[in-house]
Amino acid sequence: MGLVNIIKRNTVLLSLTLIVGYLNAQPDTVGVKQLRRGENRIANLLVEGELLLKTNPDNALDFGLQALVLAKNQGQVQDEAAALNLLAEANFALLQLENALRYYNRSLTIYEKLNQKDNQIKTYIGLSKVYDAAKNPELAIQYLERANSLIDDNVSINLQIELKLYLGFIYQKQGSYRSSIASYSKVLEKLDKTSLQKVKNRDKIRINCYIQIGQSEKNSGELDKSLISFKNAASYAISSKDTLRYTTSLRELALSFYLLQELDSAFQNFSLSYSLSKTIADTLGMIQSLQGLGDVFFEQVNINQAINYYNQQFGISENQNDVSSKVSSLVKLSRCHYALGDYPTSSRFLNRALVLAKERNLTDSKADVYRYLALIYETQGRFKDALDYYKMWIDLRDSIFSEETGQKLAKLQILYDITQKEKENEILRQNSEIQKLQLSKSQYQGIILFSLVIAFVVLTLFLVMLFRSKQKEFKKQKETEQRITEINKELERRMIQEIKKQEKQQQLLYQKSKLESLGTLAAGIAHEINQPLGGISMGLDNMLLKVQDDNISKEYLKDKVNLLFENVERIKKIIDHIRYFSRTQKPVSFGPVNIND
Repeated sequence: MGLVNIIKRNTVLLSLTLIVGYLNAQPDTVGVKQLRRGENRIANLLVEGELLLKTNPDNALDFGLQALVLAKNQGQVQDEAAALNLLAEANFALLQLENALRYYNRSLTIYEKLNQKDNQIKTYIGLSKVYDAAKNPELAIQYLERANSLIDDNVSINLQIELKLYLGFIYQKQGSYRSSIASYSKVLEKLDKTSLQKVKNRDKIRINCYIQIGQSEKNSGELDKSLISFKNAASYAISSKDTLRYTTSLRELALSFYLLQELDSAFQNFSLSYSLSKTIADTLGMIQSLQGLGDVFFEQVNINQAINYYNQQFGISENQNDVSSKVSSLVKLSRCHYALGDYPTSSRFLNRALVLAKERNLTDSKADVYRYLALIYETQGRFKDALDYYKMWIDLRDSIFSEETGQKLAKLQILYDITQKEKENEILRQNSEIQKLQLSKSQYQGIILFSLVIAFVVLTLFLVMLFRSKQKEFKKQKETEQRITEINKELERRMIQEIKKQEKQQQLLYQKSKLESLGTLAAGIAHEINQPLGGISMGLDNMLLKVQDDNISKEYLKDKVNLLFENVERIKKIIDHIRYFSRTQKPVSFGPVNIND
């Protein structure tokens, strides 16, 4: 297994922009106060929902729905879009990806109509995060590039940087290292050209950019360039007194030296990273540094020293309950003992790692364990076990058998057949001993049977005594129930009298409730039909303006007519639903049926 590489990203929440609309007419004083109270209520709901996104997304969803209803009722389009974005973020936090996409697209439509580029870009970033979570990096990049096309001088510099950082992250995740480097480099250019006051967390962003550029260069095989990037990151971390990022830069620098087989430089940087991580109580940094030190000594064939560092790594991982690091250190320890020729100890470490990997479903770790177990069993001459683990490794990797793997399996199969024949001969020699064991087994079974009979008799006596005791309790319970029944009859008689009184009142309340429900239903239907009618009216107005300007094309006319038909179809569907629910429902009759028909 390689060194643990964890890309640390600061997830930037979508900011909410609340704009209060001015009144076109001059209303009375009471109306103005009510409108302002409504707007303040929407703003409070949005802020409270935003604060709950990480800790309680369910409640954030409730606040978003309330804000959306209020914004629609008051005609606050800007607040409506903000509420839709809040709903999208809450659904994303709850992993309801389809709902998140729907809300983001609705808010995007509003922001496009309002021509608000900043909010469009934020929404595109949100859509990209949803598609990234859905393991669709192509669409994630597509939305980020759309957002990138909207950038101009009027877009916030912090938003531009956020977009470029996330674009670089997605490119790197997809394996497009050149594009990732280009995106992070553009962030560095913007940092150099922008004044210090305008950019938040300027130093941290710069350091992270150099680290990410170095990782992309390292992953693409440009190790010498990665050294320069990691040294730049370390230099800026020192100047900004950022110890955490300095230790990260040192570990990445050490790993590049390790890959270049400059083991002394790798050892120095891993050692310094470990010391500083220990000083600031960065357990993850300590774990990674110890693993790196173990790898260096393992590469130098100083196995005992490597075991020492891997044991320290395992101890910290166990204290922190870091399962992935525990599995990694166990596999590393297994490799060390394998190198020392201690195959049983090596197998024990791998089996411990396998249990942990299965519990947390760590696929890569399981594959590594299967591969090393196969190697150990092959070395020990246990070819059947080696064959099984090689097959499990290949199945887990879901790869086609390569020529080398096929030859390996064929060789193991032959060796397994040979050892199987030898085992059959051994079985024949052991038959006489087995027959002797059968005699002692029969005697043992007789003792077990006698013990079971005694236990059955004792259990039967216990159950008889328990049954008699329960009978006495049952009689007492019957007497108590009879007294309770008499009391209940009296209470029932009184309840019937009270119920009759309340039935008349409930009938009146029921009629009132039906009338209120009918009014609410009518208002909802009018609202639903009014939306497509508004779309039809707006579409016809636009077409009329185009005709008057003599600037109408067939494609435009076709698109508008299709849109009008969609709105008409929506009205028809609403009316069909109303007709369906307004029909008199036939009573359902129940009767015997032949299930064989």
